[in-house]
Amino acid sequence: MYKIPFHKYRLSIEEEKAVLRVLRSGWLTFGNEVLAFEKEFSNFIGDDVNAVAVSSCTSALYLTLGAMNFPKNSEVILPAFTYVSDVLSIIHLGLVPVLADISLDDYCVNPLDIERKITYNTKAIVIVHYAGNPCEIKDIKAICNRYNLTLIEDCAHAIETKYYGKSVGVFGDASVYSFYPNKNITTAEGGMIVSKDVELIDKCKRLRNHGIDIDSVTQSEKFTLRNYDILEPGYKFIMSDLQAAIGRVQLRSIQSMLAKRVKVFNLYKELLCPERVKIIANYNENVQCSHHFLPIEVAENKRDKLVANLLENGVQPSLHFKPIHKFSFAQNFSWSIAQLPNTETAYKRQLSLPLYPMMELDDVKYVCDIVNASL
Repeated sequence: MYKIPFHKYRLSIEEEKAVLRVLRSGWLTFGNEVLAFEKEFSNFIGDDVNAVAVSSCTSALYLTLGAMNFPKNSEVILPAFTYVSDVLSIIHLGLVPVLADISLDDYCVNPLDIERKITYNTKAIVIVHYAGNPCEIKDIKAICNRYNLTLIEDCAHAIETKYYGKSVGVFGDASVYSFYPNKNITTAEGGMIVSKDVELIDKCKRLRNHGIDIDSVTQSEKFTLRNYDILEPGYKFIMSDLQAAIGRVQLRSIQSMLAKRVKVFNLYKELLCPERVKIIANYNENVQCSHHFLPIEVAENKRDKLVANLLENGVQPSLHFKPIHKFSFAQNFSWSIAQLPNTETAYKRQLSLPLYPMMELDDVKYVCDIVNASL
């Protein structure tokens, strides 16, 4: 057990009550709790979006890309410095991932490198708001408009993130979110698709449950003897009412939890030695970061010593991320030989420190003392 783990779950008696209420309702799977969670989540994001709750962020991206019906072998540009699920969704759909480099300022994908990687076969761009730092959306949107490309936002880290007053997730053709246990809100496992495109939303709603033309709630409440129809082959990617009940409770406290995250971040910024530690953050006054975790950059020859000292003193760090092209499976694909100098630099220098709402300020000071003394 760590004295200070990388993450602590934020679960209270209210989540327990919500789960118990569903358990006693007689309806456990996809139902009215999911429908309510979708509505509340879309209201939180704003800008008249609609939402589709699914089993994970991975299934959200897979469904979204699949529903867009790109021709086989179409190219999808994404950052190399992200979690591997993004590229796996692309590969499983018969599409070709094209890896783009990041900016060392915020570790988000570099718009200039996106444009360099566009070819005749490019159909979409997937951007990742790294650690809750918003990408340069204005520049990326301009590129998409110039080349008639689809934009998908991976907001797994960025539920509360805002860009010039609007939630990230409303700028692309669609966006996807994660409710994995270490995310800013959780449903244990789960994800969400968000879009203003009603046809896309309706298609994703069908595809998440085998392609059935009527959802289980409507089928139960308005029972008829007619046989349901399968309009197209779909998947089993639904969220359950048990999961949605947890998510609804978590969503209600998201702003107060963000305030606590900001307080922890500001103390890190105050105490970490700026000559030795670079905090990876977007300091533009027109953006709001979700502060999903604290990514830092240190000298390459000092990182291993820092990790060892943190672990020795009971602090659990993490790494975000191992670049996609570094995995063994990627060596079987030609796209793995991409030139990604900033990604390579980040991989050698990056480390993630604990940051969560329940983190005591004395714990932040303890972590900072270890980091500063190790460098």
